[in-house]
Amino acid sequence: MRNLGPICFLFSFFLVCCGQNKEEIKNMNPDKITLDNYKEKMLNEIKHYPEEPIYYIYVHNSLCLYEMLVNDFPIEKRFKYSTSGTPFYINRAILKSGKQKLTFRIYPAPKEYNKGSDVLSQFAKLSFEILVNDNVTGLEIDNEKIILQGEAPQIKAKGYSGGQYFAGMGKKYYEYSVEFEAKVPYELESWTAGEDLRKFDPKKLEEKALQIYDVYRNNLTTDKLENILQMQFDNNIRDFITEYETEERVNKMYEEVIEGARRKKDWQDFGHKMVFYGDGRILSLIQSNEEDVRLRGRSSLFYLYNNDKNAFSTHLYLYIPRGGTIDDLQVLR
Repeated sequence: MRNLGPICFLFSFFLVCCGQNKEEIKNMNPDKITLDNYKEKMLNEIKHYPEEPIYYIYVHNSLCLYEMLVNDFPIEKRFKYSTSGTPFYINRAILKSGKQKLTFRIYPAPKEYNKGSDVLSQFAKLSFEILVNDNVTGLEIDNEKIILQGEAPQIKAKGYSGGQYFAGMGKKYYEYSVEFEAKVPYELESWTAGEDLRKFDPKKLEEKALQIYDVYRNNLTTDKLENILQMQFDNNIRDFITEYETEERVNKMYEEVIEGARRKKDWQDFGHKMVFYGDGRILSLIQSNEEDVRLRGRSSLFYLYNNDKNAFSTHLYLYIPRGGTIDDLQVLR
């Protein structure tokens, strides 16, 4: 009997907030997080239930690239032409039971796979399966249930003989969304309790975001372990809660935090741009370069390590709590 195994996601470091002075960081945790109590405080926040639904998606794409979002929260960015045989776990984007929204942003495959064209082919296809399993039973394949199967629309196109063709043919971008139902034992607010960031002055918003990113980079560069743990606690607890993490997994991730913080880093600056998620309530800075597949869609927080043999980037998602101003911009919790 095959087992899906533990849910693995790239453990990222996050910070909480900063003031006008990049050394002044607003502490959103009422109790100080230290090297000694970090794991205990994490475990105190994680709850376990008789049933622990885990939702995941399989995607099959042909002649196209894509971004996948759940409730307008980014799950996957597939900008290198390939198809995945492993599922994408989506609980971190499911804040409560009820109707959820799955969105695909679909782009043309690279020209070398697309007959030299820079638009979507009439033969492009994208299909998916949403499944649910129970974390309590170990995510056994035999226990998974299909919630929804679907594919991006096909149409009968004028001027083409034969059958159905991709509805986005001839375009450089095509978006497709579908709704599905999910049932989870927890309920979180996260970005739904935030302000619409698109209504703020974009220049001032970008300046504030850059200050926060600079504090993050400085703390990782100077190996301030307790500052790093303190700053990322609120954000990571959402992932831990939604994926019902175990003590073993918390311990492993704790070690990954320490290892990553102590790693010698060669930070790279290729330029950035602002992007919004969560219906405008989440802000992230990503690479402005869309031509290089090694950079496209990646966070602007990007460094090389191991004598420049390896690369690492981590997305930092920011929001403003309801009723706040630009000065309240902070890491998403």
